[in-house]
Amino acid sequence: MSCEHKNTVSVSGKCSDLAFVRYHDGTETDGYMPYPGFGLGSGDYVEVTVCIDCGTVIGFDRAKYEEALVNAKEEDE
Repeated sequence: MSCEHKNTVSVSGKCSDLAFVRYHDGTETDGYMPYPGFGLGSGDYVEVTVCIDCGTVIGFDRAKYEEALVNAKEEDE
């Protein structure tokens, strides 16, 4: 049986273009949170919801994460 994510904790923070992201491959960005958001917020906001029963980040989207990483690499060039 899979977790139904009934017990969660949410964290939200406004970073006003002062976010820093380090991707799994070492690519780094600073400024606004990445767009598209991949489940950790976007723009001025860091927003995370975690299931405290299983540890899953609710709403994390791997495809959008990969898209944001490609965008970050293109901006770095």
